[in-house]
Amino acid sequence: ELTTACAHIFSLYGDKLYILMSSQGDPAFPLKMQKTLRPVLLSVTGLSQDDPYLDYLTAFGFSSMLGMVSHWYDSGKQMEIEKLFQLIQKLVATGVLGYTGKQFFEDF
Repeated sequence: ELTTACAHIFSLYGDKLYILMSSQGDPAFPLKMQKTLRPVLLSVTGLSQDDPYLDYLTAFGFSSMLGMVSHWYDSGKQMEIEKLFQLIQKLVATGVLGYTGKQFFEDF
């Protein structure tokens, strides 16, 4: 499962990955990581490699993950890493409205 795999990787290498992804790290690393995780995103979401918005969707999923992991580190790792990645996976898959169960704006 994706959540378990990510949690395991971050439990082993999280501090190093956080530094590499941060503003003090390697500026090319986040793009490399996004490229590496793209097949995982396709697998989890069911997106097609031919989707015309794939680059945007990949950027969204990755930036969401990066932002949440950064917040987790910056706030002192106040939740279990497995729970963090469950939340990330749910939000990337269903969005905030899916998480809250609220309806999308009718006039949109």
